[in-house]
Amino acid sequence: MRAGHNRHAARKHGVPVSLRFEPMHTFWGEPFKRHFSDTALRKAWQAALQRPDNVLYRSCAPRPEFAVRTVRRVVMEHFQEGDFQLVFRTRVRLAAGKTIRLCTLVAKDTGSFSRIAQTEYRNLSQLHGRAPGDVVRPLAGGFVVLPSLPHGRQGGLFCYCTPWLSDFHELGVNRKLNFYINERPFHHFDRSTSDQIRRRILEICLRLYDPRSQTAIEPPRIGAGDFMITRPAPGRALRLKLIAARRILGNVDLDACLSLYLRYQADWGGKRFSFLPASRDDLVKTVHNSLVREKGYDPARVKKALNRALQGC
Repeated sequence: MRAGHNRHAARKHGVPVSLRFEPMHTFWGEPFKRHFSDTALRKAWQAALQRPDNVLYRSCAPRPEFAVRTVRRVVMEHFQEGDFQLVFRTRVRLAAGKTIRLCTLVAKDTGSFSRIAQTEYRNLSQLHGRAPGDVVRPLAGGFVVLPSLPHGRQGGLFCYCTPWLSDFHELGVNRKLNFYINERPFHHFDRSTSDQIRRRILEICLRLYDPRSQTAIEPPRIGAGDFMITRPAPGRALRLKLIAARRILGNVDLDACLSLYLRYQADWGGKRFSFLPASRDDLVKTVHNSLVREKGYDPARVKKALNRALQGC
């Protein structure tokens, strides 16, 4: 088959890539550290797109409208950032005015940063299989190679794509320890709704627990943007989706699982943040629904384990 007739054939000429870093700061106002320039990353993507097996094209491949020969431009909009990864709203523009939208996550440096991103990609792939409705679906993953790095360093940046979640937005925690949508227009949830969100987060964590392998995710870092949430709308329940999972812990029995999440505390501006709902009755219902109704645990066993876990809270 001639290259011109192969939907996966590489193009002879490079695909234009638009990419520019935006100024980004932590919740506390500190600028994020840069390990390379946006020009270096743009050139890395332009080089990667010369090969038909690059991360973006493999992520687009399942879409029936996609063919490598029809790609006209790639636009990567830097819109979020964390300690370890850059997040881009990616548009792969095709012939005839068609566009495929993706979310692209890129490690912020080589070495340990890329290993963290690669581990997270594997973890999310595993967790999506456990709870497809609660965890983002990773598409393709792989490396892009920077043309040059400071101090003579060389190496690749691990990156991966997910579907673009147009209805979801980054969930954050404000100074009052209530949740808010960390994207413009910002929306701060009141205490009652924040308590509902806490119960939902706890429910997802327990749903992702696998009693057979005794594995559980480490407590999510809400301040780092590990969850996304839909905007409030009349007559529509809020939905959450886990988009980050740095570690899956092993040797976690039922008691350890409940203690892991119920005893979790994080410092947030000198205040203690936890996943515990304000109402014990709500907590009992959440644990019962996740472990008894969904996973088939004996109610008496769950009750005893819950009481033991709460003794340390």
